[in-house]
Amino acid sequence: MNKMLINKYLPQYTYHEHHHTLVQAGARDCFLVAKELDLSESWVTKMLLKLRGLPTNDLTLEGFLHNVCFTYLDEEPFKEFLIDASQPGLKIF
Repeated sequence: MNKMLINKYLPQYTYHEHHHTLVQAGARDCFLVAKELDLSESWVTKMLLKLRGLPTNDLTLEGFLHNVCFTYLDEEPFKEFLIDASQPGLKIF
């Protein structure tokens, strides 16, 4: 199994979930698209965020980092990036 960034920050955990989707694009392209993703056109995303009392004005990665107090922890360029959503008082889960 490949070491992922999550193992650096959370070496032991009690729950594991794995999803797999085949994408017809290279890792670099997927990485860049994920970092530039804008969810502002998704009414489902907006509704879920509003139900949790979270802002819906900027639904990009930068917006989540700035407005929702996510923390950008680390990245392996063009492979993966890691975000911490475990901030005290954050009503995401």
